[in-house]
Amino acid sequence: MRIRICILLLFVLLLLEGKSQHFTHYLPIEKVEQTGWYKLQLPAQFLAVSTPNLSDVRLLQRINKDTQIQVPYFIEEEKPKDDSIWFEPFKIQKSSPYIYFIQHKLSAIDAMEIQVNNHADVFSFSLAGSKNGKDWFSIDESIDLPASTNTESGENRVTIQFPRINYPYLKLKFKDTLATPIQILGAGVYRNAEHVSSLNRLVQIRYSIEQLPNEKITRIKIVSPYVQQVDKISFSISSPVLFQREVSVYQKVAVTHKGKVSYRSEPMSSFSLHSSKSFAMLTRMNLMDTLFLDIQNEDNPALQIADISLFQYPRILFAYLEKGSELNLYTGNKELSLPAYDIVNFISEKEKAQSLSFRALQVIERNSAITETPKPFYESRSFMWICLAIGMLALVFFAIKLIPSNEN
Repeated sequence: MRIRICILLLFVLLLLEGKSQHFTHYLPIEKVEQTGWYKLQLPAQFLAVSTPNLSDVRLLQRINKDTQIQVPYFIEEEKPKDDSIWFEPFKIQKSSPYIYFIQHKLSAIDAMEIQVNNHADVFSFSLAGSKNGKDWFSIDESIDLPASTNTESGENRVTIQFPRINYPYLKLKFKDTLATPIQILGAGVYRNAEHVSSLNRLVQIRYSIEQLPNEKITRIKIVSPYVQQVDKISFSISSPVLFQREVSVYQKVAVTHKGKVSYRSEPMSSFSLHSSKSFAMLTRMNLMDTLFLDIQNEDNPALQIADISLFQYPRILFAYLEKGSELNLYTGNKELSLPAYDIVNFISEKEKAQSLSFRALQVIERNSAITETPKPFYESRSFMWICLAIGMLALVFFAIKLIPSNEN
């Protein structure tokens, strides 16, 4: 009887050790041409079906038709450098010694840098704006340009401020009584790198907008079929031109009390939505299923929202690969935990990495199980449990043997 129990225990442990890993999606990767460091940016479709912390991601190398082995990797999040600044020039045209036309493509501005020649006097000019470059509307009748002398370069860059406007065409008109007309050499604005072009846009997102005039709220409902990480929300607002609203972000959580299910609001984040900034920086959150945004309108007209987009920071996978490796990147096994690889100790080598491409950037459904080459049996947990079981059985066996001896 004891022998049968021992055999059954060994059989169960071996089954647990040899079970296959069931992934739901994979990305086929181009064959590696030479040995070295490689990197690939995980596509949005792949991230959408992965766990938020990417614990279910595995890079597997094919050994034969039925077997694949794990390839160590590490994943880093690529955040834009918000402190980087650049100058965006505007198109400028001189109409006369005293009139300049300026054209830009920004949604709205309230300041501008103009590059002028050296001047010892204070000059005044008027500023007008236009939607089409023909019909002009006064913005400010008198703006002073302070005296500035830079003998080294012969030119200066001066900041002028005015009420916030959304006119793409501007006209600067200096007083024609000036003995020596001032020369405008350039114009533009400084911008920072906080923009959405370097972010991953979340896929398969649906949203609806509801106006609640009695509560003075615009409520946005965002639905995702997957759990997705959200870092930014971008708004396209057609009107009004000038606005600043407070926005609260929350989810509804089911609460069961005495057999009855009710829902309570769980705050997740908050931010200010301003006409000068089309997107909002959020505290990192996971879009579990449905996300709600309440825009506080107070006594202002409701915002006319043309479009909403959700973004997340890109995730880059780094790995050291051998020449000729046939690789697939798998995900979808929610039972897996984050792997622990030695390669994380060589993060400094990532600067040598070259880009790795996919044969197909689409996420591909996969129903069959993926089996990895097992570790040596003496390194497995099954071997450890078998040793413990044998040791316990040996103790029981010798204990039973000793009982008749003690009775005699």
